[in-house]
Amino acid sequence: MKFVKSIFYLLLFVTTTTVAQQQLGYNLKVGDSFSLTQKSLQTIVQQFETEGMTMDIELINDVQAEFLMTVVETHQNSYIIDFEFTNFAYQMRSDTMGTVIDVDTSAEVDESDMTQAIFRGLLGVTMTMEMLKTGRIIDITGGDALIDNMIKNSGITDETQIQAMRDGMEKEYGGQKIAAGFEQFTYIYPETSKKTGESWENSIDGELKAEQVWTLAAFDRNVLSIVGVSEVEMDSDSGTTRIKVKGTQNTQIEADPAHGFIKTYHSESVTEGESFVDSYGDSAIPTKITTITDYTIN
Repeated sequence: MKFVKSIFYLLLFVTTTTVAQQQLGYNLKVGDSFSLTQKSLQTIVQQFETEGMTMDIELINDVQAEFLMTVVETHQNSYIIDFEFTNFAYQMRSDTMGTVIDVDTSAEVDESDMTQAIFRGLLGVTMTMEMLKTGRIIDITGGDALIDNMIKNSGITDETQIQAMRDGMEKEYGGQKIAAGFEQFTYIYPETSKKTGESWENSIDGELKAEQVWTLAAFDRNVLSIVGVSEVEMDSDSGTTRIKVKGTQNTQIEADPAHGFIKTYHSESVTEGESFVDSYGDSAIPTKITTITDYTIN
């Protein structure tokens, strides 16, 4: 009887330990394909002082993008993944100027709309990235082809204008900028096993820097839940406007425990600092940015 009890307790201990410690990360195979939708709403409030009066100006960037990610190679510690945009919609609006940009690549083609033509250049161009099993992206190719296609769609032939357009697009749609954007929802896993309630840290570098603390909130055969708290800092320079802000971001993620890919991602961030506008001289403009981002599997 003692022997039976010992075996029972041993099995109970092993089972409990196995359940408690989870090796988190991606477990993908060649041919795995994921169609995602991104929705981002960014509100920028700048506080201008004119003739002794203070005036807030609000600018909203509203983005909805759809893209496809397909695993084409697997390695011991990483995956090679092809991805391409399948739809892109973007609206920029201001409380003082109204709608500044309004483009949707799913809308009927308007041959006279250069902005729509340029953004249509995002579609159908395959880029390739190498992603570690933690979700960190260590290489990306195809960004130049994406920019070339956007420039080609513009119909512009003047070399000076083309170079100016390329310089601007590389800041927004270059490979490293895209990789940093994807890492928001891919780089979420630790290198070591964790149990529910335990935390780990990682960081994202680039124009948007983030020092992130992730916590395994729940894990079973049906759901993998992770929450994150981040210190974020952005230093963005468009050529005519520079924005320097810092603040915090809170993130909630649900992923599929079978392969590790997200089911849903939701983050909210609030940052404050200052911006500098060429037309406003050297004066610092108090600036607050609120961003809400969601990714969902279609």
